[in-house]
Amino acid sequence: TLFRSIADLENKNKAQLDSINKVNDLAAQQLAHIQTQDKQLNTVWYIKGTKKELKAKGLKEKLLKTANINKSIFTEVDKREFTELDLGSKKAELTTSHPAASYSLERKSATDKNLVLKIKDYDAFWSNSKILVIQTR
Repeated sequence: TLFRSIADLENKNKAQLDSINKVNDLAAQQLAHIQTQDKQLNTVWYIKGTKKELKAKGLKEKLLKTANINKSIFTEVDKREFTELDLGSKKAELTTSHPAASYSLERKSATDKNLVLKIKDYDAFWSNSKILVIQTR
């Protein structure tokens, strides 16, 4: 009978729509998970300051070698977007380990002698550590 065939088709259509909705929900969950992982993989932390300022925040050189650093005192950034940092100082050194070829410390301009950290290769720069500590003078 015609009405039964239409009802069967409507039921099949509803079942397919339910299946599509489940797939879409799963895809949305997977996308959210991937975005969370992407953020975790690309998040790095930096802090800059004088030796006295860094020490006041609890950063002592021997602690920089451990994983128990309080990240709340650091600035969190995405390493893919963090290409340079104005250091606001004429002298500075990185106290964490980063390959020398992956960055440069350059004068801000011909008239402004304050330094700017320029990251040339972010993958190489962050290969040793996801934490950057810059001591200014």
